[in-house]
Amino acid sequence: MPKPPSPLKPRAAGVKCVLPVAQEHATGLTAKRALTDVGYLVDVTRNAEEAITLFDAKLHDVVVTAEAMPSITGAELAHMVKLRSPRTPVVLLAERAATEDRSCLDAVLENGAYARGLTSALQEVLVDAG
Repeated sequence: MPKPPSPLKPRAAGVKCVLPVAQEHATGLTAKRALTDVGYLVDVTRNAEEAITLFDAKLHDVVVTAEAMPSITGAELAHMVKLRSPRTPVVLLAERAATEDRSCLDAVLENGAYARGLTSALQEVLVDAG
């Protein structure tokens, strides 16, 4: 069984840390590269369980999750994050229109728009949370 990634070290003041959930290794690398290129620290996890285990409200400023995951949905993960840290924003990357309660989410990017809109959505939810 693979060992979960090590959490990031404390960051410099003002640098935001994103915790994306990316089931596929290539997707995680792409997300990490894209977000690092625009100034974020990135701590990629492969599933919801790993994300909840690794999540630290003092370290992670925002969680980004997919809607469909093998064990729980992105909205369910958002509920878990909000129980631990109500002020931490959660952004959902969705493939289709809502099929469940998304009230715990701070932003939803649907129908492939997340490729262009993720950094904008992160900036918006981080300003709102700050």
